[in-house]
Formats: sequence, C-alpha cells, structure tokens
Amino acid sequence: MWIDLYDNFPMEQAQLDKRNNACIRSKYSEDRENMINRMLIGSLAGMYTLSKEEEILIAGYGAWCKEVQAQRVQAREDSILLKKAIKHEKAQRRLSKYILSVGVKERIGVPEIKIEDEVTQEEIIAIAPIEPLSPTIKVTDEEGKVTILKNPLISKDEAEREKAQKIIDEVGTEVLNLVQLRRNNESKRD
Repeated sequence: MWIDLYDNFPMEQAQLDKRNNACIRSKYSEDRENMINRMLIGSLAGMYTLSKEEEILIAGYGAWCKEVQAQRVQAREDSILLKKAIKHEKAQRRLSKYILSVGVKERIGVPEIKIEDEVTQEEIIAIAPIEPLSPTIKVTDEEGKVTILKNPLISKDEAEREKAQKIIDEVGTEVLNLVQLRRNNESKRD
C-alpha cells in the first residue's frame, strides 16, 4: 500500500511516478529493462527470435509492470480519497469556530478526566463570552464623507463558512467513512 489513509500526506502525480519507477527498479535495473525492450522490439519487428528463457524474462517483466501499475492506480485513487477527507476535516474545523456576527455566550465547563476507567471531575472552568462583531463599519474618505459598509471580517467569515458547508454537503459516503475511520484511529492514539 503506497498511501497511508490515516496520515495527512496524499501523493501528487510526480510522487506516484517516482514510486512507480522505484518499484520497477526494485526488480529490474534500467539496463535490464532496456535489454528487455530491445529484445521485445526486435522480436516484434521479426528481426530477433526469443529463446524460451527470454520469453519467460519478458513475461515476468510484463507481469511485474502490470502489478506495479495496479498498485499505482490504487494509490492514485487512495490519494484522491485522502485529499477529499482532509478537505472535509478542514471544512468541519472551520465550521466549528464561532460565528463572528454572533459571538459566544459565557459558558461554564466541567472537564472530565479519565483515570483507569474511573471518571473524576476537576475544577469548574468559566469560558468568557466573546462579543459579536459589529455588522457594519464606518469608513471616512479623504473629503470627510462617511460611508457605512458591511464589516469585511463578517463578510469573510460568512464566505468561508459557505464554502466549508458546500464541501460538507457535497461529500460522498466513501469520504465520510474514511473521515470516521481517521477520527476513530485518532482517538485510539490519544
């Protein structure tokens, strides 16, 4: 398996090409591959007759290249899937942040600490409120004219949220399954 679906490093096309070549080189040197290609071309052109050993060598080379190509195709599919999962996770993190135009009300939290399957409670933590941003800002031009505009931070927040929500809405089942597997794997490591 070329791609670790629990990691955050999908492979790009150049990396897949390099890995493909490395796999082929693990069994066939460049000189050996060139020799095989010359024998095959000569045979196909009717200028060279292959011995039984050469036919076996060419068949083995072809089978190995086919196996490596199948691994490459799987790695490309896995890489695409991983990119989508990472994008989905990033969108989820973006949406989990508070909305600038709404702010955050004061909250009181009681963290739980797990000690050998026994749950104990620690100190109470108060989370201070965060006031919402003003929906508009005043801009004064060089002539002293005041213009009221929508707060650009709120506009940016809304645009980012809309983009993140679209990513989440359009995700397929296969990506959701991988995101869940990655989340479960992450919690096992903690």
